[in-house]
Amino acid sequence: MFLGGKGELRMLRRSKYGPLYEFLGSLEGRERGMSFSEVERVLGFGLPRSARLYSAWWGNNLYRSRHSWAWLEAGWETRDLDIAGESVWFVRVGVGGRPYPNPPP
Repeated sequence: MFLGGKGELRMLRRSKYGPLYEFLGSLEGRERGMSFSEVERVLGFGLPRSARLYSAWWGNNLYRSRHSWAWLEAGWETRDLDIAGESVWFVRVGVGGRPYPNPPP
């Protein structure tokens, strides 16, 4: 999925959403549920208000936002978002921006 060169990847790692990229990239397994509080602990700051109000914030759109770029470039997509319950599932779809070799059924 990665669209840029090494310089852009370095920018992502140094961005405020870089810790989420690094965290998801280090995980084993194919699924990881997280509360919004857990995501905030990984990031080291609170999520914006829009993350708690709008499902679009959690969309898997590589072209529109740095925050979604973090999980997409780490090889994950968001699924099963529960705004009211403040939780989201990340599902592995690739590794290092490349398609996952054996996608889950």
